[in-house]
Amino acid sequence: MNLRLACRAALVALPASALAACSSDPRSAATITSTSTTAAATSTTTNGAACTALGMISGYDIESSQLVGEGDFAALKTFLIDNTPAVLTAYDEAERAEPDLKSAIGTLRAVSTGARDAAIEAHDLSELRTLLRDIPEIAQSGDAANALNAYTQANCGFSTGA
Repeated sequence: MNLRLACRAALVALPASALAACSSDPRSAATITSTSTTAAATSTTTNGAACTALGMISGYDIESSQLVGEGDFAALKTFLIDNTPAVLTAYDEAERAEPDLKSAIGTLRAVSTGARDAAIEAHDLSELRTLLRDIPEIAQSGDAANALNAYTQANCGFSTGA
Protein backbone atom coordinates (compact mmCIF):
# COMPACT_ATOMS: atom_id res chain seq x y z
CA MET A 1 0.00 0.00 0.00
CA ASN A 2 1.46 3.38 -0.89
CA LEU A 3 1.49 6.34 1.48
CA ARG A 4 -1.36 8.16 -0.26
CA LEU A 5 -3.63 5.15 0.11
CA ALA A 6 -2.63 4.52 3.70
CA CYS A 7 -3.15 8.13 4.75
CA ARG A 8 -6.51 8.34 3.07
CA ALA A 9 -7.53 5.15 4.80
CA ALA A 10 -6.18 6.46 8.02
CA LEU A 11 -7.87 9.79 8.18
CA VAL A 12 -11.26 9.39 6.65
CA ALA A 13 -12.09 7.55 6.61
CA LEU A 14 -13.97 8.53 4.78
CA PRO A 15 -10.36 8.90 4.71
CA ALA A 16 -10.96 5.72 3.56
CA SER A 17 -11.75 5.13 0.07
CA ALA A 18 -8.10 4.75 0.44
CA LEU A 19 -7.68 1.12 -0.13
CA ALA A 20 -9.54 1.18 -3.40
CA ALA A 21 -7.72 3.80 -5.43
CA CYS A 22 -6.65 7.39 -5.29
CA SER A 23 -7.32 9.45 -8.33
CA SER A 24 -6.55 13.09 -8.67
CA ASP A 25 -9.59 15.24 -9.17
CA PRO A 26 -9.19 18.25 -11.44
CA ARG A 27 -11.34 20.32 -9.09
CA SER A 28 -9.72 22.05 -6.16
CA ALA A 29 -9.99 20.57 -2.66
CA ALA A 30 -11.91 23.65 -1.57
CA THR A 31 -14.50 23.15 -4.31
CA ILE A 32 -14.91 19.47 -3.52
CA THR A 33 -15.13 20.13 0.21
CA SER A 34 -17.67 22.87 -0.35
CA THR A 35 -19.71 20.62 -2.63
CA SER A 36 -19.70 17.76 -0.12
CA THR A 37 -20.57 19.99 2.79
CA THR A 38 -23.31 21.78 0.86
CA ALA A 39 -24.79 18.51 -0.34
CA ALA A 40 -24.78 17.20 3.21
CA ALA A 41 -26.32 20.34 4.63
CA THR A 42 -29.08 20.57 2.04
CA SER A 43 -29.80 16.88 1.77
CA THR A 44 -33.40 15.75 1.80
CA THR A 45 -32.38 12.67 3.72
CA THR A 46 -34.26 11.56 6.78
CA ASN A 47 -31.01 12.00 8.67
CA GLY A 48 -29.31 15.24 7.76
CA ALA A 49 -27.10 15.13 10.88
CA ALA A 50 -25.35 11.99 9.65
CA CYS A 51 -24.90 13.50 6.19
CA THR A 52 -23.49 16.73 7.58
CA ALA A 53 -20.93 14.83 9.69
CA LEU A 54 -19.98 12.51 6.83
CA GLY A 55 -19.64 15.48 4.48
CA MET A 56 -17.22 17.11 6.89
CA ILE A 57 -15.16 13.93 7.12
CA SER A 58 -15.10 13.71 3.34
CA GLY A 59 -13.63 17.22 3.25
CA TYR A 60 -10.84 16.16 5.61
CA ASP A 61 -10.18 13.15 3.39
CA ILE A 62 -9.74 15.40 0.38
CA GLU A 63 -7.35 17.68 2.25
CA SER A 64 -5.27 14.78 3.57
CA SER A 65 -5.04 13.27 0.09
CA GLN A 66 -3.80 16.57 -1.28
CA LEU A 67 -1.08 16.73 1.40
CA VAL A 68 -0.02 13.15 0.69
CA GLY A 69 0.24 14.03 -3.00
CA GLU A 70 2.46 16.99 -2.18
CA GLY A 71 4.77 14.77 -0.11
CA ASP A 72 5.26 17.39 2.61
CA PHE A 73 5.80 15.24 5.70
CA ALA A 74 5.73 18.13 8.18
CA ALA A 75 2.43 19.45 6.81
CA LEU A 76 0.88 15.98 6.69
CA LYS A 77 2.02 15.20 10.24
CA THR A 78 0.57 18.46 11.53
CA PHE A 79 -2.67 17.91 9.64
CA LEU A 80 -3.17 14.39 11.00
CA ILE A 81 -2.40 15.42 14.57
CA ASP A 82 -4.44 18.63 14.51
CA ASN A 83 -7.51 17.39 12.62
CA THR A 84 -8.06 13.90 13.97
CA PRO A 85 -10.02 15.13 17.03
CA ALA A 86 -12.53 16.88 14.74
CA VAL A 87 -12.77 13.78 12.54
CA LEU A 88 -13.44 11.60 15.60
CA THR A 89 -16.12 14.03 16.77
CA ALA A 90 -17.74 13.89 13.33
CA TYR A 91 -17.70 10.08 13.43
CA ASP A 92 -19.40 10.22 16.83
CA GLU A 93 -22.06 12.59 15.45
CA ALA A 94 -22.66 10.39 12.41
CA GLU A 95 -22.95 7.28 14.56
CA ARG A 96 -25.40 8.95 16.95
CA ALA A 97 -27.51 10.07 14.00
CA GLU A 98 -27.32 6.75 12.17
CA PRO A 99 -26.61 3.80 14.52
CA ASP A 100 -26.68 1.34 11.61
CA LEU A 101 -23.29 2.75 10.56
CA LYS A 102 -21.68 1.76 13.88
CA SER A 103 -19.51 -1.05 12.52
CA ALA A 104 -18.10 0.91 9.58
CA ILE A 105 -17.59 4.01 11.69
CA GLY A 106 -15.89 1.98 14.42
CA THR A 107 -13.37 0.64 11.93
CA LEU A 108 -12.65 4.05 10.45
CA ARG A 109 -12.47 5.69 13.87
CA ALA A 110 -9.83 3.15 14.91
CA VAL A 111 -7.85 3.77 11.72
CA SER A 112 -8.06 7.54 12.20
CA THR A 113 -6.84 7.24 15.79
CA GLY A 114 -4.03 4.96 14.63
CA ALA A 115 -3.05 7.48 11.96
CA ARG A 116 -2.82 10.27 14.51
CA ASP A 117 -0.68 8.07 16.76
CA ALA A 118 1.51 7.11 13.79
CA ALA A 119 1.94 10.76 12.86
CA ILE A 120 3.00 11.60 16.40
CA GLU A 121 5.57 8.80 16.38
CA ALA A 122 6.93 9.07 12.82
CA HIS A 123 10.01 11.07 11.89
CA ASP A 124 9.61 10.87 8.11
CA LEU A 125 7.28 9.67 5.36
CA SER A 126 8.84 6.23 5.20
CA GLU A 127 8.32 5.63 8.91
CA LEU A 128 4.77 7.00 8.70
CA ARG A 129 4.02 4.60 5.83
CA THR A 130 5.26 1.65 7.89
CA LEU A 131 3.30 2.67 10.97
CA LEU A 132 0.11 3.18 8.96
CA ARG A 133 0.41 -0.30 7.46
CA ASP A 134 0.59 -1.71 10.97
CA ILE A 135 -2.78 -0.31 12.07
CA PRO A 136 -4.81 -3.46 12.79
CA GLU A 137 -8.03 -2.19 11.18
CA ILE A 138 -6.39 -0.90 8.00
CA ALA A 139 -7.33 -4.03 6.04
CA GLN A 140 -11.03 -3.58 6.84
CA SER A 141 -11.06 0.16 6.18
CA GLY A 142 -11.77 -0.20 2.47
CA ASP A 143 -14.99 -2.10 3.11
CA ALA A 144 -15.95 0.37 5.84
CA ALA A 145 -15.34 3.31 3.51
CA ASN A 146 -17.44 1.64 0.82
CA ALA A 147 -20.29 1.21 3.32
CA LEU A 148 -20.22 4.91 4.20
CA ASN A 149 -20.03 5.84 0.54
CA ALA A 150 -23.08 3.70 -0.23
CA TYR A 151 -24.92 5.41 2.63
CA THR A 152 -24.03 8.93 1.48
CA GLN A 153 -24.97 8.17 -2.12
CA ALA A 154 -28.33 6.73 -1.10
CA ASN A 155 -29.19 9.20 1.64
CA CYS A 156 -27.15 12.37 1.31
CA GLY A 157 -26.85 13.16 -2.37
CA PHE A 158 -23.06 12.96 -2.55
CA SER A 159 -20.26 10.43 -2.81
CA THR A 160 -17.33 10.15 -0.45
CA GLY A 161 -15.21 8.91 -3.34
CA ALA A 162 -14.82 5.35 -2.03
